Amino acid sequence: HPSSASWISPSIEMARVTGLLTSISAVFGVAALFLREQIKRVFASFRSGHTVIIGASDFVLDKYKSEKITLFDSSDAVPDPGQLPRDTCFLPGTITKTTGTLATLGKPRAVVFGAADGVLNVERAQTWLAEMKAKSDKQPDLILRVEDGSVARDLELLSDDFRSAQLVSKSETIARALLTSMAPTELAIRRGQTRPHIALVGLGSVNLAVAEEAALRCQNFKLDPLQLTIVDVDIEAAKLKLRRERPDLLAFGHDSVEVRFVRLDALECCAAGQADDLLSLEAENPLTSIVVATGSDALNTAIAMRLRQLQVEQLRLRAPIYMRSDSLATVSAEIPTDLTGGILSFGGSTLNNEDLELERLHDELAEAIHNRWRSMPSVPKTEENDWKNMSTVERRASYRAALSAVEM
Repeated sequence: HPSSASWISPSIEMARVTGLLTSISAVFGVAALFLREQIKRVFASFRSGHTVIIGASDFVLDKYKSEKITLFDSSDAVPDPGQLPRDTCFLPGTITKTTGTLATLGKPRAVVFGAADGVLNVERAQTWLAEMKAKSDKQPDLILRVEDGSVARDLELLSDDFRSAQLVSKSETIARALLTSMAPTELAIRRGQTRPHIALVGLGSVNLAVAEEAALRCQNFKLDPLQLTIVDVDIEAAKLKLRRERPDLLAFGHDSVEVRFVRLDALECCAAGQADDLLSLEAENPLTSIVVATGSDALNTAIAMRLRQLQVEQLRLRAPIYMRSDSLATVSAEIPTDLTGGILSFGGSTLNNEDLELERLHDELAEAIHNRWRSMPSVPKTEENDWKNMSTVERRASYRAALSAVEM
C-alpha cells in the first residue's frame, strides 16, 4: 500500500531490473567487441564443404568466387573485405604452427594457398600438411598458386605430399585464354601460311606460359611445325630463363617447334636498321601474331604502338599485335577484326564468368579424355592411373589434349 513504509514504486522496481539487464548486456557487448574474432573462428570451425583460401590475391578470389569461401590472411592483404562474396568468412591472421588452423577451418572441400608469392604458398602448405598428418580424417584437395615454372615442375622433390596437389597459375590461365581466342593454327590457315609463326616480345611469366601453350597446341597436319621467335634486348638472359623454367621447349626439336631468338630493343624497332633481324625472319616465314608481355603495362603499350607504327608506315610485321594489359576487365583477348595488323588487349586481372566456364570445360574435358583412354582394353586399370590419384604433371597430357580439342 502506498502508505506502507515498505512500499516501493513500480517504476523504481522496473528501473532496478532494466538497469541490471543493461549492465549485463553492456558486459556482453564489450566482451563480444574484444572476442569477436574468436567467436568468428568458433563459427567457422562448424563449416563444411567450403573452400578455404590461405593467402589472398585477386586472381584466386576471382577463380573461386562462386564457391563458399573461408579466407584466412592478414587484413592488409585483402584490399576491401567488404567486396568479398557474400558467403565469405574472413579470418584475419597469418598461418603459423601455433594458430590452431585445423580447428578453425572446419571440414573444407579444398584448401587453396593463393598468395601471389608461390614460394610463400609452398612454405604455408608445408606448415598445414604437418598439422594434417596428425589427423586421420579425409584429406581435402590441396591447391597451390605457383607462377614460377622451375618450382612448379619439380614440386614433388620438396615432399611426396605435393604429388597430388593441384597447381594454378594466373600466367597459365592468361596463356590458355589467349591461345583459345587467337587460335593460331586456324589463323595461319586463313592467312594462307605454311606454318604458324608467333613472335613473343619480352619473356616474363606470361610469355613463358604462352610459349609452352603454343608449342603444345599448335599441332595441325595441314601445317609445318610452329616457329616461335623470342624478341628480347638480352638474348642470353632470355635463353637462361627459358632453360630454367621451360626446358622442354628447347628439347622439342625442329620437327615439332622451332625457337629462334632476336636481339632487339622493341622500343627502337622503327629506327633505321634496328629491326633488320626480325624483318629477315618475317621474310622467311610471315608472322601469324605478335604477343607483347614484358611485365609492365606502360612498356607493353609503348612497344605495341611502335610495332603498329612499323605496320602503318612500312607495311612490315603484318600480324595482329596482342598487348598484355593488367587493367583490362577480363583475361580473354579481344576478337580481331583485321588479321594483318592492329593492337588487341588481353590478360586483365579479372576472371569473368566466361573465363571461369572455359576453365571448367577444359578440366572436365581433360578428365573425360583420360577416362576414355583408361577404358580401352589394352590399358591396365591401376590406382596410379586413376585420375584422382594422378599428379598435376601426369594430368598435363590429357589437359593439353582437351585444350587442342577446344581449339579444333
